Amino acid sequence: ASQVAIVGAHTGLAAEVAKNIALAGVGRLVLATCSGPGEAAAPAPGNFLARAGQAGDPGRGAAAACAKVLAEMNPMIQLEHCEAASCGELFESRRLEGCKLVIHVSPSTAELAEADALCRRSGRSFIGACVSGPSGFYFVDFGEHRFTDKVPSPEGLKVAQKTTQYVPLAEALRAPWTKMGRKANKLPCVVQVLHAVESGHGRVPGEEDYELCLKCRDTVAETAGETVGVRVVATVEETVA
Repeated sequence: ASQVAIVGAHTGLAAEVAKNIALAGVGRLVLATCSGPGEAAAPAPGNFLARAGQAGDPGRGAAAACAKVLAEMNPMIQLEHCEAASCGELFESRRLEGCKLVIHVSPSTAELAEADALCRRSGRSFIGACVSGPSGFYFVDFGEHRFTDKVPSPEGLKVAQKTTQYVPLAEALRAPWTKMGRKANKLPCVVQVLHAVESGHGRVPGEEDYELCLKCRDTVAETAGETVGVRVVATVEETVA
């Protein structure tokens, strides 16, 4: 049976993902949060699972509260929950043992990149996700992924084994804008700008960092070159606003 871990279980997005996976009938689902030493992560406003699971017990941690409700939705799956002081501590423990896929939800691109690197070292597939206001993104890193495909041949379509190599998030965050096609979605450029702000100031950008994000945008756009940068400027401004 499949075994999946969801890190950042206190968030609203993680609740939606966990609900869908639980109802799909995964074999084992581990819900985890990384909230600091000795702290139980409080549920975010959009976490409908945790809010329901805390009814009658408001002190229950977000991961435990989510697990309680999911167990009622599908009692056939194995549900576990845990708290960790940091992402590194979570991966060093045996709590994720057996999980081949880790879905990590966080507004921090630095945290997502760290989790992706830890997944690569431990041979796990990784999906990182973030929702911020009206926009969001997800990133997939399955390492070396093998699959079958139908390819044309003189005798007709044949099934062929193929391999594709995913890149880590840290590398994707350094990808030059010049490699983006004219019709490509510009949100990856926005994510790069937000990551640059977070890396330079040690925090996830908030509303108060609007002007800072625009300055960083201009710096990155100038590096990319005028032709590419101008196409992205409006998209970045609209998104960070």
